[in-house]
Amino acid sequence: MKDRKMSGIFFATLAVAMAFGSWPALAQEPVFDMKGTWTGRTSVAAIGQHKHTGHSAPEAKFYDVELTYEIDKQEGRLFVGRKITEKLTEDIIGVVAYDNRSFYVVDSNGKMIGKLNSSTEIETYYMEATPTAMVVAVNRLERQP
Repeated sequence: MKDRKMSGIFFATLAVAMAFGSWPALAQEPVFDMKGTWTGRTSVAAIGQHKHTGHSAPEAKFYDVELTYEIDKQEGRLFVGRKITEKLTEDIIGVVAYDNRSFYVVDSNGKMIGKLNSSTEIETYYMEATPTAMVVAVNRLERQP
């Protein structure tokens, strides 16, 4: 009877250990693939010298600008590419967060916080503060086929 009880405890412990040991592997989903071309319009508020709109004035101006992200390389969660407007092309680097829904990007002077809405839509919130400008922007971009 004692051996049977010990055997039951052993197998119950083994089953729990196997379940929890394999749980992280089951919970992990592939990292979102950011590679590709994403296009849309961005709404911008700028004060000072803003290179993407050509705006240069001490008062706030509001703009809508065509925007493209071209992401050429991705290794795991890290990606690199370009942010393109009519007036400027800028290198960007970013990271997909562990929640696999958020991402963070920097360019030469600003930061973006992004959200993956679907496999074909992202949105970003841009912030820039330099000695010559303050800029915020919001956009939704669609992945191009």
